[in-house]
Amino acid sequence: MKSMSILGCGWLGERIGPSFLEKEYHVKGSSRNKQRLEQLKKIGISPFFADIDQWNDIQPEFFSSDVMIIATTNKNTSSHQKFISFLHENYPQLRIIFMSSTSVYKNSTEEISEDASLNDTALAEIEQIYFNSNLDTLILRLGGLVGSDRHPGIFFKENGTIKNPEAPINLIHERAICTVIDRLIEENMYNNIFNLVSDEHPKKIDFYSKAFYALHKKNASFIPLEQESVYKLISNQKIKEVIGVNLKLSNHYPFI
Repeated sequence: MKSMSILGCGWLGERIGPSFLEKEYHVKGSSRNKQRLEQLKKIGISPFFADIDQWNDIQPEFFSSDVMIIATTNKNTSSHQKFISFLHENYPQLRIIFMSSTSVYKNSTEEISEDASLNDTALAEIEQIYFNSNLDTLILRLGGLVGSDRHPGIFFKENGTIKNPEAPINLIHERAICTVIDRLIEENMYNNIFNLVSDEHPKKIDFYSKAFYALHKKNASFIPLEQESVYKLISNQKIKEVIGVNLKLSNHYPFI
C-alpha cells in the first residue's frame, strides 16, 4: 500500500488526506492540537502529535511513507534546516512536497512566473532549504485557498472594507490542489517549482461583489490605493503545460 505523511495537517491537510484515502493510500497526519488529532482519526487519517520545533520526538512510523507533504505554518528557518538534515540522514528515500504560497513573490505590474523575484522572507528562505536539499522535492506556491466550506464570500465582513479593488485575484480550489498533487506524484515530477492558482483572475471589486451577492450578504466598501499598480498576477502556465490540468475556478463558483 502506498503511504503519505502530512506534516501540519490543518484545513488543507484535511482535504488532501481524504482524497488520497480514496486512492487507497495509508495517510498519516500530524498536529500539535489534540482536538484536531481526534478529528483526523475520525476521517480515517492516522494521527500523530508532531511539532517541527521538536522533530526528534516524532514517532519513527510517521516517516515511513512514500511521500511527505509539509504544510506547516511554522516559519522557524532553523527548525526546518535541522529537520531536512535529519530527513536526509535517516530517510533519504522520502520524497517531499512543500506547500508554499504566492506571497513569496514581490509585487509586479507583469504576470508572475516561477522564476520571478522573491521577497526576502522566512518562507522564501525555507523553500530554498528544501529545494536545495538532496531529497526529491516539489515546491507548490499556492494562491488563496477556497473550498467546500471556505467560500470566498466569507473572507470579508459585511459592510467591511476591501483595499486595492482593481487588483486581480489569485485563488485556488481545494479539489484542484488534490488533483495536481496526485498527477505530479504519478508522473514523478519532483525537483520542480510550480505556481498553483486558478485560470481566472477577475478584479477584486468584480469577484467579491458577486461572491457577497451569492451568499446574500451586504457588499463591502472598496478602497482604492494611492498606487493602484501594486498587485500580483500569478501565472499557472507552467503547471498546465506539464500536466494539462483544469484549473478553472468557475467550475466551483459559477458567478465568476
